[in-house]
Amino acid sequence: MTSFPSTDIIIEITSLSRRLFYSVSQVDEFPTTARHGVWAGELGMLLAVAGTLLNRGIVDYKWVAIALVLVSIIGVPLGKFR
Repeated sequence: MTSFPSTDIIIEITSLSRRLFYSVSQVDEFPTTARHGVWAGELGMLLAVAGTLLNRGIVDYKWVAIALVLVSIIGVPLGKFR
């Protein structure tokens, strides 16, 4: 029977992956491949948020939900500009 890795190991793996994807997104400077860099940056940010939410130190997710709503209110209108 295999055991599931502890949450601390998963947090460390997501943190390492986030750094890798963020680094890849910063190096990509050619217009033809810039979309891949943006995708890598978005994936890195998703892993950073997932790793943060897995942290045992977070007892109340109220502030996380408030921040998500505020960022959505600000980000959606900004995303419509070209």
